[in-house]
Amino acid sequence: MRRSRIVLASFVVAIVAIVVAAIVLLPRYASQVAARGFSDLAVCLAGPDRVPADEAVVRARRLHGRASSASLGACASIASELAQSRWVRHYHPNLASRAADAADALFAGRLPDVAALWASATGVAWTPTLHGAASAPTPLLDRELPELRTRLTGYAQIYRDVDRHPLDEVIVDHPYVALSVSKDDRGRPFAATRWATATRARRWNARADQGEVVLHGLGRALPVGKGERAWLVGDFVVRQLASEIRARRVADDGTLGPDLVAPAPPNIFGWALRTCRSAKGHAIAIGGEHSVAVLFLDDATLVAWGDVERARLEAPMHTGDWTISCGDDGARVAFAVSDPVTHDHRIVVASCTVAGCVRREAKASGIDAGWQSVGGYGSSMYMVAPDVVVLDDRVLVLWRNGLAVLYRLDDLDALDAAPSRWIAEMSHPEPKEDHDPRTIAWPEMEILARGGTALVVVSESRDPSASFLLRFDHDRNAEVLVPPVQPARP
Repeated sequence: MRRSRIVLASFVVAIVAIVVAAIVLLPRYASQVAARGFSDLAVCLAGPDRVPADEAVVRARRLHGRASSASLGACASIASELAQSRWVRHYHPNLASRAADAADALFAGRLPDVAALWASATGVAWTPTLHGAASAPTPLLDRELPELRTRLTGYAQIYRDVDRHPLDEVIVDHPYVALSVSKDDRGRPFAATRWATATRARRWNARADQGEVVLHGLGRALPVGKGERAWLVGDFVVRQLASEIRARRVADDGTLGPDLVAPAPPNIFGWALRTCRSAKGHAIAIGGEHSVAVLFLDDATLVAWGDVERARLEAPMHTGDWTISCGDDGARVAFAVSDPVTHDHRIVVASCTVAGCVRREAKASGIDAGWQSVGGYGSSMYMVAPDVVVLDDRVLVLWRNGLAVLYRLDDLDALDAAPSRWIAEMSHPEPKEDHDPRTIAWPEMEILARGGTALVVVSESRDPSASFLLRFDHDRNAEVLVPPVQPARP
């Protein structure tokens, strides 16, 4: 009898243990399975940090925005395993259902509904545990974009046809006010911003008409002399006359100085003239069909410094646009050449002084600036080259890859291994379509460099648009400039 009672008691204890396990332990175990599975999936989709749903959406988009079905396969397998777990299906059916939807999307090469997936994990004590997992890039322009849109609304541009800015200042044009970017209290160039009620006064405008160059300003017209083209470079009017380049200083009262003369470069068809300033004067670069000619203009002379070879290549290769930047030790012409065979770019830098131009180049791999049509339906495609500008002893490279605006900033020989950093995530909304406020819609870029510092203006080419200011320097620093509160429209 005693034995029967012991057996019965043991049976009862076992039943109670099973009931306790069913009520307490099994749900706890199921929650642990769900937490581990969702942690792995969250890390795969959005990186190693625990973030809320709205941030997870942004990070997943940045990590996998250009991903293919193959690259999303690892996340798809994790989602599928989570969805098929009997423990998750029984105790966390909403999470299992969302994980199944995520697996279907990921196997098809698409991002799932990340916000809904995160919401289904509410109450699951998940913690990212994978070390060494890829993190989503954090752009220079990110969370502060909504606030910055109120600081510089509209499409802003740098005066950049020729360098007509004061030596230590950049003027950013705007529909009804101008923004000055100058030295800050520490003496750093292009670091302080202030609004002006009008753009910097242009005393004169130069025009070439029927072989005569005329300056217009101060309520009168001032003949300069014969010439086929004309530009204003600082306080000088520069003109082309047959095989010569001529420059004359223009005083505030319209008095003209003597002609300074240098030979014009050959192959002048399709000229582009750009300049940069230093304390010693203006470097003038004239881009022709096969080269860029560099001249130097100061108060007393106009001297040809040298030529930089810049061959025009046939698609799918491409020679990118060129820039010029000045330091007190000379001027530097820079551009990139794409090579679609190796998927690399060659970065070309030429340093020019009175002794001539010395050319250097180095490879830069991993810069995906995309492809573009030569023009017209069915025309050839070429591999786009990035923008390049020299900041003293270092090189700044900027490009867009469809997902983001990116940059590298390093020594020329180190660019190949330099990290590619995001300036901003970009988006391509249709007209009147809203876009994520942490992206820049249809971005365009302008650059003005002087010495070891560059000002970059990134503008949205859509309506309504906004513009954003970035400062780069040769010490590899990159920062966002925040203008004062924009004055009301007059």
